[in-house]
Amino acid sequence: MQTADTLGRGGVQVGLEPGWWGLVDPEWGADGIVYGAVSVRRGVTDRLDVGGRIGSGGLEVLFKHQFTDPRNGGPVVSIAPSVGSLAVPDGTLAWILHAQVPLLLGFPTASGGQFVLAPKIHEFFIRDPSFPWFDTVSMTSLGASVGYAARLGPRFAVLPEVSFVFPVIGAGSGGLFHAGSGAAEFYYPFVEGGIVQVNLALLFGGERRE
Repeated sequence: MQTADTLGRGGVQVGLEPGWWGLVDPEWGADGIVYGAVSVRRGVTDRLDVGGRIGSGGLEVLFKHQFTDPRNGGPVVSIAPSVGSLAVPDGTLAWILHAQVPLLLGFPTASGGQFVLAPKIHEFFIRDPSFPWFDTVSMTSLGASVGYAARLGPRFAVLPEVSFVFPVIGAGSGGLFHAGSGAAEFYYPFVEGGIVQVNLALLFGGERRE
């Protein structure tokens, strides 16, 4: 839900991020929820952004480091790790921790927009005393997102994005399990399919170079 390039020292960007998060399984079909979030990012240096997000996914801390020269005007390569947490008051106060490390590849267009491709690794950790087998479960997933940031003004852009991750291995307090195993299917019936996210980020503000 961001472009690959950083904001530059002193740049500030606010994002409104409605979306759909769903589980897709060949046997179960698709099931998901509509959610939303608000993010704020600030350029600390020309190559480093920091920020935060609050919304349906809880609280997140955001980072982005740009490897390519911010002034070269060509393709952009950066890395954007994030970590967040969420408490779920389901009677047992389940606690969720999620983190991801995407590699952002940005390809500018003549109209001032940018295609963004982001292969990623995603980690999802749950602690829930109500689980009958494990009270803690984690799942490591691999995937990618693709989006296009359309520049509609000097300080406004719209970025539709589709993201998919596929869980590959999990671990619980009772041991290790792989995607497709009985334990994995009990907690994550989507392991034979995957997790899909569809977002539309409205980005206000942006680049400032000194």
